[in-house]
Amino acid sequence: MAQIETPGAPVRAGAVPSYLRSAAGSRPAVIRYAGRHLGFLAGLLVAAVALGVAYRYLFDPLEERTVPFYIRSCIHAVGLTFAGWAVHLTFAASRDRGLAASCDGCR
Repeated sequence: MAQIETPGAPVRAGAVPSYLRSAAGSRPAVIRYAGRHLGFLAGLLVAAVALGVAYRYLFDPLEERTVPFYIRSCIHAVGLTFAGWAVHLTFAASRDRGLAASCDGCR
């Protein structure tokens, strides 16, 4: 590739200088992924709340079926759901980064 001389440093032809790059490229990959899949994440949130309410209704004694207990069950279910999603993202990362790089014979 041809080199273009600039006052600061040589830059490859077609390369975008760092001061012209968008802020979206500097965001973490998880945030970019979440921004592209808001519908899926909203569905996870709704399903987690429904599971929290169902668990509280089906498996707890009658005296524990109050609004604060239902809220606590929903918060726990949402936390577990998004923790599972985060683990999924970690293991689905490309093979040259993170935990996936340490597992050569896993696939």
